[in-house]
Amino acid sequence: MYSEFNHFVDSTTAARLNGYVAGKGTMEDFEQDIAKINLSEETEQRIRELLEILW
Repeated sequence: MYSEFNHFVDSTTAARLNGYVAGKGTMEDFEQDIAKINLSEETEQRIRELLEILW
């Protein structure tokens, strides 16, 4: 999806994920957003695990 790391860092996707890590939104919101993002299953699972720890 992103050819270079800096493209990801500057993306809406990164901004949304940072928001979730900061405690904004709900798991339901996250699940709706993550369905629209082309991340590997492993990456999605790692993010879910992190959010479960933080929330």
